[in-house]
Amino acid sequence: MSAMTISGVEEMLTDLRLFAMFKEYMESKHASEVVTAYVWLHKLKRHSPKARRKNSKDFMDTFIGPDAPRQLNLDGEIVADITGKSMTDEQIDSVLTAVTATLTENWTEFAISPLIVRFRKGEYEPRITQTEAKRFKFIRRERRESDDMIIKHFKAQEVV
Repeated sequence: MSAMTISGVEEMLTDLRLFAMFKEYMESKHASEVVTAYVWLHKLKRHSPKARRKNSKDFMDTFIGPDAPRQLNLDGEIVADITGKSMTDEQIDSVLTAVTATLTENWTEFAISPLIVRFRKGEYEPRITQTEAKRFKFIRRERRESDDMIIKHFKAQEVV
């Protein structure tokens, strides 16, 4: 299996079609919550501290709690560390790092999937919903304003 490169991540985060295809791929693996959590966590980081506390509680109820409807598959230590009514900045960063690692692993599989091969040959064009377009617009804006967590992850892993 080939490793994901920084240029591959850059391409996915700058091409709405690839972003939509990756989300579709994650849905086929019953893991679309990872993409949603990634976007949500980036939004959390932009909120004021007061809003971050309130919205992190909503994030916990949606993705982390025992009855969470879109529960993330996180390391037990990360989940055990998140107690209380809201998440600290360090806990948000910890979950974002874990979610980014999951995205990275899944991108590696996606990058060599038959779907992407068909797309590269011009034999497939993804469906793009208004929701995907909005998520993509947010990610594009976020990338212009700060370093991207996936790129940071790759630099830390020295994957090129």
